[in-house]
Amino acid sequence: MRRLAVLLALVPVLLLTAPAAPGPARFADNPIVYFAVTDRFFNGDPSNDNAYGRTREARPEDDVGTFHGGDLKGITAKLKEGWFRELGVNAIWITAPYEQIHGWVVGGNKAFKHYAYHGYYALDYTVLDKSMGTPDDLREMVDTAHAQGIRILFDVVMNHPGYLDLQTARELGLRVLWPGSEKATLANYHSFIDYNNFAFTDWWGRDWVRAGLPSYLDGGRDELTKQLAFLPDFRTESTAHVTLPKFLRDKPGTRARDLRDTTVRGYLVTWLTQWVREYGIDGFRADTVKHVEPAAWAELKTAATKALAEWKKANPDKKIDDEPFWMVGEDWGKGPQRDPLHDSGFDALINFDFQNAALRDAQPEKLYARYASLLSGRPGYNALSYLSSHDTENSSTASASPMAPPG
Repeated sequence: MRRLAVLLALVPVLLLTAPAAPGPARFADNPIVYFAVTDRFFNGDPSNDNAYGRTREARPEDDVGTFHGGDLKGITAKLKEGWFRELGVNAIWITAPYEQIHGWVVGGNKAFKHYAYHGYYALDYTVLDKSMGTPDDLREMVDTAHAQGIRILFDVVMNHPGYLDLQTARELGLRVLWPGSEKATLANYHSFIDYNNFAFTDWWGRDWVRAGLPSYLDGGRDELTKQLAFLPDFRTESTAHVTLPKFLRDKPGTRARDLRDTTVRGYLVTWLTQWVREYGIDGFRADTVKHVEPAAWAELKTAATKALAEWKKANPDKKIDDEPFWMVGEDWGKGPQRDPLHDSGFDALINFDFQNAALRDAQPEKLYARYASLLSGRPGYNALSYLSSHDTENSSTASASPMAPPG
């Protein structure tokens, strides 16, 4: 997620440009992907609008970072209407639906309450966020899409979990808050967090993340180990075997369990690919790929490919075809050129150059000829070219203030 932007783009479309080939193109050669920020797409079930006590704000300028009610049932409703089929898309990329931090952090320059409606502040990778719906809702959405030949892609993040917000800290019983935190405002939010408290070890802990907190490692200065916007940075490069963080072990409703002889990377890969194995998720859009070592992405792709093959074998009447798992990566600012990341599990990388080039050139024949020369005859190398999204200039974004001590 570039600059931890608050995602205000509602429902942009993505296109993959690829050289023409005789006969129907395989999905891997020519996917047409629709990106839906699920919370901002369509409200199919108003009963989950205030999950975890999340609320909206009365003034529009205060409401930009809240949950707005969109959910998995909303996507299913539009699938059943034939809305996506009429657009001609063959995949829907949705924001990460797994459980996010429950409360809000400070958005902008103390300007608004910033909730995790965009899916980038994960709390528990093993269960659905209640604002998104239920397991049955997810299964119905995937099955409905597959029946129309439309694949489902999840946004996934292996670089970082979410901040520790005040509400989640209270609910998890983490003893790092000063009294009265339930009355915090945008102006005094950070004053209720005891950033020098060693009880932070009961959160993710030193073995799992770099966070610059008591007993934790500090974030590094290179792309792989730094903390983006002060978010805790998963130690996916570590070869040490770890057990579940205390908060997650004690968390009601989690499906997370200790895994024998497993690293941080191993847990994340297991958690993310379980969605594939259980529901038949067809692909991932991987966030901030340059901030995670390539070997981690390759391991995720291998495990997800195996998981999808297992799901298809168990559900032959629900699968679209026998195509393998598909994965696209986001490396902000990258163009359509081939990249070493293509050898680390990615079928495509996002082409951020397309939007400006397409708008600049009234006659795009030269642009498409250039893309054809780059892509043609190079199997395993493709570029997903943005028309619009939360990461591009023609969408509305606002900076998010990190969960970090002031000053």
